[in-house]
Amino acid sequence: IKQMFISDDSSPQLSTKLSLDTLSSLGEIDFGPVSEGKSTNIARSAIYETYGAWATGLIDTVQDGGGESGRSVLTRAAYTIHKLAEIGSSQQQQKQKQKQKQQQQQQQ
Repeated sequence: IKQMFISDDSSPQLSTKLSLDTLSSLGEIDFGPVSEGKSTNIARSAIYETYGAWATGLIDTVQDGGGESGRSVLTRAAYTIHKLAEIGSSQQQQKQKQKQKQQQQQQQ
């Protein structure tokens, strides 16, 4: 997942600054050795079967031979969302501090 932060400097012209970071926690789902020695169609079928089990609430289902459960995928997703919220909150606090500093400088 890529994070993108856009800020403006409150001037008449919009100043956009982007900072991109990669969060590896949502890069891929590990289905284990599901495709070893199997055709692509059979491997996909096994993966879709696992997705189907997760969609019906069987989130502890894993592929034969290992891989992640739906629960572990959801745990990683929740962690990432929490991390993004922390980053957003931190950026908002930084903006507020900068604004307060500018106001103090203008008052002097």
